[in-house]
Amino acid sequence: MPQCREKIPAFRAFLKRHDRTLATGMLSLPELLLLPSSRIEEYVPLLQALLRHTAPEHPDRPQLSTALDTLSHYRDFVRKVKQGADGEAKILETQRLIQGCPSLREGNRHLIAVQEVALLSCPDVQIAVSLRVYEHMGDMGLFLFNDVLVLTQRSVSHLPFSYAQRTSHTFLASVFLRGLAVHDITDTKC
Repeated sequence: MPQCREKIPAFRAFLKRHDRTLATGMLSLPELLLLPSSRIEEYVPLLQALLRHTAPEHPDRPQLSTALDTLSHYRDFVRKVKQGADGEAKILETQRLIQGCPSLREGNRHLIAVQEVALLSCPDVQIAVSLRVYEHMGDMGLFLFNDVLVLTQRSVSHLPFSYAQRTSHTFLASVFLRGLAVHDITDTKC
């Protein structure tokens, strides 16, 4: 489109007249071209309602049914592509957030949950589990993916002259979920 704008004066004049006007909803032509994928979500229910109110013997019914099937498949495809792009964006954002983090982009990996936790330690493991007292050792961040758990050291710094805080994460380790053993702590007395 930028090449056409530069090379074709009539196209440039058309864009100048119609770009970001009330008739186009204050959208540019590239923004308008992105809208059909979001409109598919509206077309499927519209065709379903039209098919519901079309008599079975009507000559357009087979074409409506075919159009509905085609748009349903296309809608599912668009949803899958959007979901993949959103998941990829979350992984890249997580990787950018964690300092010193290795590449998190793997074949079918997706982020499930992020949790801030406290690292606790028991000074005396000889005491019965129900009577143990745990000492706070530090703050951590857990990033749970479908195949791996990423552990980070979390630090909070306060910005001067404001109530805002800045949280940073430093990469510690990544553990495959297959090799992870989880133990429940009944009562954590800090």
